[in-house]
Amino acid sequence: MLSSCEQRSAVTVSLGDSADLCSSVRLNMELNNVQWWGPPEKCKKEIFKYLNGGQYMKDVAMAVNSARTYLRSLPVEDSQSVGVVLDIDETALSNTFLLEDIGYRFEGLLDEGLGYQMNSVKTLPMLPVLELYNELLAANWSIFFVSERPESALGQTMQTLLDFGYKGWRGIFLRSLADSENVQGFKSNKRIEIEKQGYRIVCTIGDQWSDITGPATGNRTFKLPNPIYQIL
Repeated sequence: MLSSCEQRSAVTVSLGDSADLCSSVRLNMELNNVQWWGPPEKCKKEIFKYLNGGQYMKDVAMAVNSARTYLRSLPVEDSQSVGVVLDIDETALSNTFLLEDIGYRFEGLLDEGLGYQMNSVKTLPMLPVLELYNELLAANWSIFFVSERPESALGQTMQTLLDFGYKGWRGIFLRSLADSENVQGFKSNKRIEIEKQGYRIVCTIGDQWSDITGPATGNRTFKLPNPIYQIL
């Protein structure tokens, strides 16, 4: 039945030169409708225009402001027992602004470990997230980082976070060689572990669907845009 419907109404979408088409590719990556490592090479110009033209940061800021509005609405009696979980790459920290330094090679970056090769990818703080982080910290909320970065990068990761003003977190979890699950499974298990320690997760924020899906994400999740790559 489905195949017969497809034959009558099939629409073929080809990757032409249209900027509108590249915008559609970017949107459908964000919606998790297309699961590619990254957008096609021919969309490079449009992606960098989005990243560096101001719209990307506006979109990040809107997502963070939505999280802020939600978190401020929560009645909190014991703030230290309430947990917020953050991803690191393209959430707390950004590697995308200076991606031109190493070229447009999404799959290669993922294979080699995007965000872990600090000598070749320059990192910046994601300022809207840092502002929210400091607000939560000032209110004595418990903040946790859960990242797919390898555990071997823990020292370097902690120092980078501290250098950019992320201080006072309650816990940071990176992926060890013993963590054989996919990224979503790994992050879900770490959030469950956090809750077993007595914390109540109320919110999870990340740039990947694998950051914000699965158990123990809290009542609300917030996805930041990432037009560069997906961690499937």
